[in-house]
Amino acid sequence: MDLEKLIGGREIDLLDQQEARFPQLARLHEDFSLCVLETMPPESACKSFALVSPRHQQLEQTALTPSFVSLAALEQHTDIYMAEILDGYLFEHLTTQPDSAPYQQLSMPA
Repeated sequence: MDLEKLIGGREIDLLDQQEARFPQLARLHEDFSLCVLETMPPESACKSFALVSPRHQQLEQTALTPSFVSLAALEQHTDIYMAEILDGYLFEHLTTQPDSAPYQQLSMPA
């Protein structure tokens, strides 16, 4: 996801119950200051969520994950691709991991 093309993005705080529901996202936020960004891309009418670096406000940054329609789907993707996400972030090999399944399979009730 190209962050230059996003409008209306905001960082999501994972508080209390959400930390228990999304432990990988909470851990990446606490340990590495990675952010969950909620966006409304111009070509889409629905919100999406992606994991981004703390430097996401810089124009040349890209997201660390593909965008997903729910936090649960992003959590599942993060759990599967944790090593690749951290490698990309820590060593600045910012390549977005492919989706492991269609959004409908990754989407769980939030």
